[in-house]
Amino acid sequence: DTAREQEGCVPVTVKKIGRYQIERVLGIGAMGAVYLARDETLDRPVAIKIPKFPRGSGDEVIQRFYREARSAAAITHPNICAIYDVGEDDGTPYIAMQYVEGHSLADYVNSYRQPQEQVAIVVRKIALAMHEAHRYQLVHRDLKPDNVMIDHRGEPVVMDFGLARRSDQEDVRITREGAISGSPAYMSPEQLDGKVA
Repeated sequence: DTAREQEGCVPVTVKKIGRYQIERVLGIGAMGAVYLARDETLDRPVAIKIPKFPRGSGDEVIQRFYREARSAAAITHPNICAIYDVGEDDGTPYIAMQYVEGHSLADYVNSYRQPQEQVAIVVRKIALAMHEAHRYQLVHRDLKPDNVMIDHRGEPVVMDFGLARRSDQEDVRITREGAISGSPAYMSPEQLDGKVA
């Protein structure tokens, strides 16, 4: 998750969650925080996502959080962030996922102008990753440069399936007709109109 820091979002001050030793904050946003942690069982770095649910939020928000884990965990693709674990520790829900060392696509393209061939390669890899997600009937709904990391090998990795929707009945009911989810600057016209189907 490459969410930018936003006012009013305080990071969780935990040192450990489950079997994961928290090392530092990677990103803070309106929806929560992502931490670099060490999996003490497998001795590897992971990213831990801990949500910040709005006051008075009900089951719908928690369902959406766990849906992110279920949705992304179903897919195995080199350009989609792998989900390792999902759980709850002392009332705090979390997702443990692949730690992608690198920069967001937004930072990457802003740092210097990319050759057209390189742009085409990156766009193709992201498109193939989304094609794989669509094979699992999963629509990301918030695909934007901030939600794509470029790893240390220069490979794009799609992150943050928090607003993803599967085409099965359970997930269709969570997002109501007319509700708008996503980042307006990157939405399709259907999303802007709140057309769930």
